[in-house]
Amino acid sequence: MPALNIDLALEQGSTFVLEFQVFDDELNPLELLESYVDENGTTKYQFTDFSARMKIKKSKYRTSELYSSGTTMTYITQPGSTAGFVSDGIFFLGGSTGHMRIVITSDTTASFKPGRYFYDLELVESADGEIVSKLLGGKFEIDAEATK
Repeated sequence: MPALNIDLALEQGSTFVLEFQVFDDELNPLELLESYVDENGTTKYQFTDFSARMKIKKSKYRTSELYSSGTTMTYITQPGSTAGFVSDGIFFLGGSTGHMRIVITSDTTASFKPGRYFYDLELVESADGEIVSKLLGGKFEIDAEATK
């Protein structure tokens, strides 16, 4: 299935948040996290066989990046919580509901140079080798901040 082409925009110096749900080919929510109960009776979550990665670049053909993120940099312990909300990265939420959240903090976006960029977001399944599925892609517009 081809990636969903969605043009995104953010205001320089503002927190960017995008949350969405991922489904398999049969339109069932994709289980991105699995839960277990530890020895203290606390429900914990861990990644299944999936990870994600995102890049924002001035050109699709250049190697320099404005922003790069992936799930390996952040682990969220409570699906659906906002405990990790202030961290940059891609979070898997909601256990078996297939929810993902991309967060880019205001400190990070303040350093972005205004202009038009391109982005894509890929889901990587590592159960049987590496299967890469591009989920989202498109233009990424950054509007200048006037209140610096």
